[in-house]
Amino acid sequence: MVQPPPPGQGAWPPQGGPYQHYPPPPQYPQPYYPHQRYGPPPKKPKWPWFLVIGLVLALVAAACVVLLPRLLSPRSTPTIATGEDATGKGGGELKNVPRKGYGEQSDGVADPAPLVEKESTTQVRHAGAPVIPACTLLTFADLAGKGLRLFPNPLAGPYSRAYFDNQGTGQVERGSDLFVPIRPSNSCSYGLEPKNSVSMDVFQESYTNPGAMVYSFDRYRPRPSIGGVKVLQSRSSGSDMGSYALRLGRTVVSVHTSLPEPARRKVLRIIAANLQRRTAHPIGNPALSYDSPLLPAQPASACALTRAADFRAVFNRPAAPFVEEDLATAVGRVDFSINTDIKDRQQYAYVETTCKRFTGDDSVDRYVLTANVTSYTADAAAANNLHFGKGIDIGRPVGRQVGEEAYCVTRKFARSPGTLVFRKGRFVVALTLSDPKQPEGSADPIRRCGRLTGVAGQMIGRMRG
Repeated sequence: MVQPPPPGQGAWPPQGGPYQHYPPPPQYPQPYYPHQRYGPPPKKPKWPWFLVIGLVLALVAAACVVLLPRLLSPRSTPTIATGEDATGKGGGELKNVPRKGYGEQSDGVADPAPLVEKESTTQVRHAGAPVIPACTLLTFADLAGKGLRLFPNPLAGPYSRAYFDNQGTGQVERGSDLFVPIRPSNSCSYGLEPKNSVSMDVFQESYTNPGAMVYSFDRYRPRPSIGGVKVLQSRSSGSDMGSYALRLGRTVVSVHTSLPEPARRKVLRIIAANLQRRTAHPIGNPALSYDSPLLPAQPASACALTRAADFRAVFNRPAAPFVEEDLATAVGRVDFSINTDIKDRQQYAYVETTCKRFTGDDSVDRYVLTANVTSYTADAAAANNLHFGKGIDIGRPVGRQVGEEAYCVTRKFARSPGTLVFRKGRFVVALTLSDPKQPEGSADPIRRCGRLTGVAGQMIGRMRG
């Protein structure tokens, strides 16, 4: 049987994958369900012919006893696991969901394209000025129109964005007089099939130093304009990765892409046209959801569960008015019995989302609160997850009751020591903090988890089954 992938191996980008402007944090391994084996097939034993005939007759008789009543009754073919199905005696399989343009997927992917996007008409503003959300400059529909597809991965990462939700009242790092911020507050990144990517950072004067918006791109060489949008290209751009700056009025869009020509030119034209449109008529952050027959209920959004008030409760300081969010682009398939001591052979569907809230006045030395949420289709799957992870993480009990069950990570492996992992129903949440005054390893993990238990209680109150 195939072993569960080692830490980080299941996450985007794959080995040798493309550039991604904001690489996701290391992901916790999921024991994917295998249908193949590694190494040469075992040799078939030679049985006497009379034993073979006897075995065949016995199997036919058993099949008649077991299958005939089912054939005579109304047919029912469940495609997803439920809590009642997860008895540990089953072995129900998830059916693959066919999607146009997607071929055969790995065994860990059951639905390669469940993520859907809906335009929001609620305008986003910061410091009194309208904001152009980066992800509105290249939408799912734009990608599909050019035959581009998101890389399917049930772990958070192939789709990433930073956007203003204005929950926090903290400062925004505007960059220096010369350079734009290292981690911009308004960005969008797509991991694409097979090994390509497109990322965009939008800079506007309401949250970026105007001087940096000029100097940072001063050494770019002019390219032919697209409509009324000026186009500049980095002199260091190569055939594998192109860096561009699109300027319209007092807005600059930095674009990085590994797409080949002519797909690169097509994407730049789309971004330029949308930049003109959104400058004249700004809209809100796209609303994202999952539409899949494998998901009878919506997965939980990590950014909806984690509030700016939670950040203040942990660090006693205001959070930035923007967040960073990573989302899965596929529905995953997992069988927890593969190479573990778990007896439940049911296959379960799941997706991951991740959210980061932080202080925004320093893009390097930040206080960070990170929530990673795995949404399953049954409580039993979430319970299996905690059982599987507790041994790997050397999980220890926390000082107070958190959800149905919880533990504190005490060994650095796929997660950092001091990560609080807890379960509520079909959801598993991993909460992590980063404190510049208490670097990892300088504080007892149990004490770090203790700082997070109050936030965990607030998140549990916001969860809906």
